[in-house]
Amino acid sequence: MVENSGMLGLYLTVALAGIGSLYAIMTIFNAIKQVEKKENQTPTFPGIGIMYMGLCATSVMYSFMLLILSSGKELNEDIFYWGVLVGLVLFFSPIVKGKISADGIKNPLEPAKTLIYALFPEFVSILAFVSLMYNLM
Repeated sequence: MVENSGMLGLYLTVALAGIGSLYAIMTIFNAIKQVEKKENQTPTFPGIGIMYMGLCATSVMYSFMLLILSSGKELNEDIFYWGVLVGLVLFFSPIVKGKISADGIKNPLEPAKTLIYALFPEFVSILAFVSLMYNLM
């Protein structure tokens, strides 16, 4: 493989997390626009969309923390594979959170239930973050 393939794996983690988070944020933004068009007004809880968008952006924060924690360390090829695996988790997790949040915006009867459902993929992201962080130590 490449001489510093471990860093390449961590860069892929950041890229995949960023792409997944952008897709999720656009899904939430489109849901807000659909509600505004349908009801000719702002959604029932206008600030909740911003909260959902922030929840989807946490995957990027995890990937940047991994990049910062790995600085100055000698990374081997195993970190490349872990980085790709965690990157895929951090790619799909915000997409799922975005779809759950978009459904919650379209049907705003129970925002607490939507937030609880959106936290389940967040726990998967945290577990992936901790597993790669453990391998970096």
